[in-house]
Amino acid sequence: MGEYTGTIVQFLDGDTVRVAFVLSETTTKLQAVNPQGKTLRLSPRQVLISHGRSDQYGWNDDWREIETRVEGSHNSLDTELLWESVRDNAMTEWSLAELGALYFGEADSTANSTLLRALLEDAIHFRRRGVRFCARTVDQVRQTYEEQQKHAEKEAYLGRVADWMEHVLQNSGPQDVPPDMERAAHEIEVFLSGGHPSHAVQCLFETPVDVREPGTFAFTDSAREKAYVLLKKTNRLPADADPFLISAGVVADFSEEVSRSVDPIVPYAPCDSRRDYTGLETVTIDDDTTHELDDAVSVQALDRGLRVVVHVA
Repeated sequence: MGEYTGTIVQFLDGDTVRVAFVLSETTTKLQAVNPQGKTLRLSPRQVLISHGRSDQYGWNDDWREIETRVEGSHNSLDTELLWESVRDNAMTEWSLAELGALYFGEADSTANSTLLRALLEDAIHFRRRGVRFCARTVDQVRQTYEEQQKHAEKEAYLGRVADWMEHVLQNSGPQDVPPDMERAAHEIEVFLSGGHPSHAVQCLFETPVDVREPGTFAFTDSAREKAYVLLKKTNRLPADADPFLISAGVVADFSEEVSRSVDPIVPYAPCDSRRDYTGLETVTIDDDTTHELDDAVSVQALDRGLRVVVHVA
């Protein structure tokens, strides 16, 4: 019988640690079975921990007992303390058994399994290279910690944004914009003006509030419609703002750059040979970077229906 035959092993499958019972082995291959009864072929180099002998029909019970012991003790394991003892050897690759011996003095397979779980959960002090572990440098630990802090702060902020959005959309009447929500309100304004949705605006997609109002929107309950309702309730839109245009992303004003580019153009002068359409409310269909606005459409309501006019200069 070989080193692993008849034992419970924890092994690395890509980036995931799994468990199996080894049925037989050669020098280069292990034939094993997972908890669901599926046969596996492993390399001995994938093995992280061998938990000792069991049998093919009772090993699942043995493994559950090991898991229970690991679950009861892994929260008390201090990986930062272990890092303190090895951080000066940041270039050294440590096996799990070596780290277990450093931390516990004398470690059995259950203790090493507890340590393995703690190391995999600790993204700050250690990084894994295959089946071995390296201690991060002091600078790396500081940088990783700061990144995690920023991520946690961002998630907390987005949680407050989502709660505020839901409160505004659920309640009737005018609503306030707290100082810490000013940035989110501005990002919603930018979004309705054709900008890309920020992380705060993404909260609108997930806010479980139905803002559909008959005769107001196209009954899609989209993020744009929620954005319109939110800005309307917080007095961030003009009193005569058109919900159809705004929710469709149609911007009523031109940018300063475009406005400056049309200043030199000679104003239209009426003449008998040309029909005057300047009284129509017209929507340009040129892109945002165009300075020569020469394509537009307008719609007229007639007794017998609608007339769509295409304007081409």
